Amino acid sequence: SEVQLEHSPQESGWRVGDRVVLAPTASYPKFKHDSKAETFTVVGMEGNVLRLDRALTQPRAGSAVRRVQAEIINLSRSVLITGDGFDGQGHGLHVVAHSGGVGVVKYARVTKGGQHGLAGKYPLHFHMAGDCPGCQFVGNAIEESSQRGIIVHGTHRSLVSENVLYDIMGSYIYVEDGNELENVISYNVAICPIKNGCKVGGTDNNQADDLQQSGLWALSVSNDFIGNRLVNMYNGFFTQTSAFPHGRGAAAGRV
Repeated sequence: SEVQLEHSPQESGWRVGDRVVLAPTASYPKFKHDSKAETFTVVGMEGNVLRLDRALTQPRAGSAVRRVQAEIINLSRSVLITGDGFDGQGHGLHVVAHSGGVGVVKYARVTKGGQHGLAGKYPLHFHMAGDCPGCQFVGNAIEESSQRGIIVHGTHRSLVSENVLYDIMGSYIYVEDGNELENVISYNVAICPIKNGCKVGGTDNNQADDLQQSGLWALSVSNDFIGNRLVNMYNGFFTQTSAFPHGRGAAAGRV
């Protein structure tokens, strides 16, 4: 019921009562549930030691010297963006910075997002923002989405950094059309609850969300991808330019 962290949770702003997710470290598990994440509530902290409300059900690797350690993410935030719950078709809320608008969402918790099967309906979405160095999704916690997590679409020079994503269907972070340039996508952590358990069909891109489901799926490689950690996905980081070699959507034939 205790885990030792690399850094002090108190100095990071973690508090008693926060919900955390501990990722698995199993290597090539035979069955999905042999590699599963676990959620806990923080009941105490002392130094770098985090006390949890129950014992772990699976062992974890934990060698700081070898840099083989389980990711642990904090899902609690003081600002909550949420919907009333999914309808029978997996339709929840969506948040979008649209067509030239500058969108900034920082350190919020976003839940019950995405609208399965409806293009453009995602928890956090830069949509056709163009050259937008002021666009920022930073430090957010996204949980329980029926369709993707963070989308960068037709947007350039934005910042997507230090977000945590858990229990998302489809690709967690998604760079859409192939013409997106100079976005910085850095130090995000995405965890699927069970191995290969986040595939979903019926979207506008079955490659990204089902057949090649990914923690980070990008059609454009002309961006900076730095220090992202992606756990329990079918693919961790996949730049699938072969699927749409000349772009897709508004960028089709222009890339």
